[in-house]
Amino acid sequence: MNCSICKMYGAVPFASRCYKTSTLRRHADGVSHTAAIKRKREADSAKNVMAKAIEDAHLQSAAELKGLLKTAYFIAKNEMAKAKFCHVVKFLKEMECPAFKKLTETSSYGSYVNEKGLSEMQQAIASTLVEDVDKAVERSPVFSLILDESTDISNTKRLIISVRFIDDNKVKTKLIRNSEIADGRADTIVEDFGKFIFLFLTSV
Repeated sequence: MNCSICKMYGAVPFASRCYKTSTLRRHADGVSHTAAIKRKREADSAKNVMAKAIEDAHLQSAAELKGLLKTAYFIAKNEMAKAKFCHVVKFLKEMECPAFKKLTETSSYGSYVNEKGLSEMQQAIASTLVEDVDKAVERSPVFSLILDESTDISNTKRLIISVRFIDDNKVKTKLIRNSEIADGRADTIVEDFGKFIFLFLTSV
């Protein structure tokens, strides 16, 4: 008969062919078995601490990503310059926003706190929103596209495209593209729109 605790955590594994209660009791009260139990408890405690640390890290990473995506959406919705993104995140961190309490350059999503990261997140959000709009446009008997060339607050030329369609017997207008263009010339707009309309028509 083997003692599973001593076998795994004991300095001297216990084994006996004797099944007498007195023998088992002497082993249970022995120094080696007591030490093995202590080591098992310490190992279990360390595992629990590690598991909690990993869980907390995952939860914090998820909170950081959610917070950054919400901030990216806020920046786009309020037509703020992309250069303001890192300043807004810094302000939220200083205000002790729970999502950003452990956000650093080396944390899971810290490398996204820049204009490139903002563009990637906004594109991911836009792709999800546009997918829903595509389905609605596909159901609509007719639709039209509205183009607007404008300059944002950072003096960057942009081409804004909206689609107007019928959904549930109501006319709706949704933004489906907000892209940066080199300049406001007609040929530049036509070139950018040409790339967009090909992808748009193949999706609907």
